[in-house]
Amino acid sequence: KHVNEQAEQSTIRSHQQNERVQNNAMLTVLAVFAFSLIGAWFLSGMIVTPIQKLQEVMRQLAMGNLSVRADVDGDNEISKL
Repeated sequence: KHVNEQAEQSTIRSHQQNERVQNNAMLTVLAVFAFSLIGAWFLSGMIVTPIQKLQEVMRQLAMGNLSVRADVDGDNEISKL
């Protein structure tokens, strides 16, 4: 009888530890997903904003406003355009 109680307690502890590991894994996945979303949002802003500014300058030029200037920041592909 004593051996059965020990085996049952061991099984309970094993299940509890398994649940903790699963919870930690789920939290880790959620944290990585959240950081990935934030990083993607930040990077898309770094790419889209300069293109939108350049698009507005090109629209002004197409309308005949030759005095409009494009701000050039950095040394990347967008600033070279």
